[in-house]
Amino acid sequence: MNVAIIVIATGAYIKFFKKLKQSLDKYFLPAHQKTIFLLTDHTQEWGKDVVRCPALKLPWPLPTLLRFDRFLELPLDGYDLVYYLDVDQEVVATITDEEVVPMKGQLVGVTHPYNHMPKEHMFETNPNSTAYCNPETNSTYYHANFFGGHREDFLRLSQVCAANIATDLVSSRIARWHDESHLNKYFSMHPPKALPRTFGYPSFESEDCPDKKILHYAKDQDSMRAYRDAKKPGSRGVVLLAAGNPCYGEYAANLAASMLDSDPSVKITLFCTPSAITTLNEQQKGYFEQIKDVPRHCLYIGDKPYYNRFKLFLPEVSPYDESYCFDVDSLWMSKLPVSMMFDFMSAWHSPIGGQCEAVVEVKEGAEIFKEIKTLRPLEDFHPPLQFKGTHFYQLHGQCLYATKTEVARQVYAQAVRLFDAMAEDKLTCKLYWVWHGQPIEELCITLATAMVGVNLYEKVTQFAPVSVQSEALDRFDPFSTRRFVLSINGYPTHEEAGKVAGYCMGEEVTAKYIAHYNNRVAELQAKGFTMVPYKSKIVEL
Repeated sequence: MNVAIIVIATGAYIKFFKKLKQSLDKYFLPAHQKTIFLLTDHTQEWGKDVVRCPALKLPWPLPTLLRFDRFLELPLDGYDLVYYLDVDQEVVATITDEEVVPMKGQLVGVTHPYNHMPKEHMFETNPNSTAYCNPETNSTYYHANFFGGHREDFLRLSQVCAANIATDLVSSRIARWHDESHLNKYFSMHPPKALPRTFGYPSFESEDCPDKKILHYAKDQDSMRAYRDAKKPGSRGVVLLAAGNPCYGEYAANLAASMLDSDPSVKITLFCTPSAITTLNEQQKGYFEQIKDVPRHCLYIGDKPYYNRFKLFLPEVSPYDESYCFDVDSLWMSKLPVSMMFDFMSAWHSPIGGQCEAVVEVKEGAEIFKEIKTLRPLEDFHPPLQFKGTHFYQLHGQCLYATKTEVARQVYAQAVRLFDAMAEDKLTCKLYWVWHGQPIEELCITLATAMVGVNLYEKVTQFAPVSVQSEALDRFDPFSTRRFVLSINGYPTHEEAGKVAGYCMGEEVTAKYIAHYNNRVAELQAKGFTMVPYKSKIVEL
């Protein structure tokens, strides 16, 4: 059968099309001839199997409301099956006829991943709208990310939805969820073959989904839909630190290579001491957009170095408007692009974030950390600390995110002051995390979130992209929506950890992580990257 696939990619959305097309070619109805009808305002050609159809860049929400009119204008004669897919997606597993080819007279629709929410928040409840659905009599809400079937049925859907939307627009009515509301109205009257939510799975759900078929990417809706056209897009990049022993430079190059493998456009800046990059060749140095000397004031208090203190200067030293900072003994394990992590934070307008392990209410007797049951913020710190916020956000140093905003600068600057006060014995507490006998940056930034009073959205606080050694780890899903990064996070043996006042997460677990690390290293070596396997080394900071 001949299959037509309709995709809309106007404005900034064009950045998603290449990956979607590649995934459609590989996984979507592979036994059939496929043609993609690309509705776009861009002029780039994509090959003989992509028919580029001019589309105007209209103010939101007209592009989504008027899509059914455009579907009816396409030259779809001669095609047996017609499907629509959102462009900001990727097919990650084979999709077969049995799954998505319905019987004639019926279409396929995707059960919305948030179908558990109150139905009055989903269906259009304005009785004057042609998209009205009674939430008490309609139980299943469908996602507009993917739908279709036999051509005649697809065109019938498009005709009805286009007519209903035109009726609403004449009366200056716009349904709550635009085209999706009208799609659900049609499906309420013509029930589709219901596909599970794995055919439109959110890429940043806190729990992974082993049988997912289509990933729906997170994105910054406001800028993508041109709500903020006047704002110049900011730069994004990753910041790494390699200081002291040359192994850290090698690990940083490994991490950079693993990120470039999944996202060739990612920008990475390495801050380093001269000794840390002595063993890197030109190819390894080329993985970085720039290599810069680490500013002395970020590492030293007086004449004593504190390497973990560098992370607390992220908003200051980063050359990017949005930055992630990772521990260099890590690797990017996912096939998803690094840009997805930035899109996620932008989607929730978050000034800071990262590896968030817990959110704890600020109150008398509150437990700051789940691991430390005796630490009481208002009792154990001297002098007493003042908290403006209602919650501590426990951000771990394996992955930190910061923007060049005033809120982020305040949080990180406060964390520096706390770190220095602890290092100089001006601020003491009965228990606090240490690393090589030094204050830990994680405690300082966590306290700073409450001292400044930052508030992070719930989705951001559920974000933990780094796998930091778990007994349950057996493999890494290449399309993971939960763990992008593997971190060795310590020393391989208790003996080695003891020699340098470090820690070992558990020798068997660490060995498993090193094996995953080196398997990924071998994979990248086979692709032509210069890589260095993780070796057991005693490195004294």
